[in-house]
Amino acid sequence: EDGELDADLEEAIEEVVEVAKENAEEVAELVEEEVKKMTVAQLKDVGITLLLFAGLAVFLHGIIVIILGGLLYRDWEMIAIVSQANVGGGTTAIALAESFGRKELILPAILVGTLGTALGTYLGFFVVYIL
Repeated sequence: EDGELDADLEEAIEEVVEVAKENAEEVAELVEEEVKKMTVAQLKDVGITLLLFAGLAVFLHGIIVIILGGLLYRDWEMIAIVSQANVGGGTTAIALAESFGRKELILPAILVGTLGTALGTYLGFFVVYIL
């Protein structure tokens, strides 16, 4: 009797192992897909938050530049180049200065854009360190 039970048990275990082997790849693929979905969903939430933050920052930058530029300095081409250097960096400000034909503003655009990139990078690291 014990021999028959042991044989039946071993046979059942072998069947379970075979089924598990057959389905292991399928289960692994399903788990991998679920992990990818969770990661994408989490990235979507973070992405939307970052998009809203960046949009708000650029919007506030635009309002401040328009108000201060209109009150203090009415050269709208220079204001546009300075704004582009702050938001897009020196390389995009060069293109804007070239398109406006303001060659005298190319070097300041490069300097302001580079300074903004350098300060922004290290201030960003500082904020991450604080948080």
